[in-house]
Amino acid sequence: MHGSRLSSNRYEALISQYPQSQFGVSLRGPYNGGPGSINVTITVGGMLVNPGDAVDGDSDGLVAFLAGSAAEVPAMAREKARQEQQTIAAICAGTCAAPLAVATINQKTSRT
Repeated sequence: MHGSRLSSNRYEALISQYPQSQFGVSLRGPYNGGPGSINVTITVGGMLVNPGDAVDGDSDGLVAFLAGSAAEVPAMAREKARQEQQTIAAICAGTCAAPLAVATINQKTSRT
């Protein structure tokens, strides 16, 4: 969930099994009769989410993907984590070839 929810305890038993983060409690809505739309593309934090997309998230953020490609997502996530670990190791070793990272490190270390 991204935003406020109607009640702080009304749906607690139902939703407690799902990860959630809320910004506040709204005493005035949402309303079942509108305004609003169903089965339309929405934007969540700048990310487009289309009808039928699967959405997953944790405390670091959300990801949306075609539900039909859900079986591929774990392998893609492992590969991305592997690439990030390589980048971190290269930065720590001073061998990173990413110009922006090298420039940032040089800038920060030249001040000390």
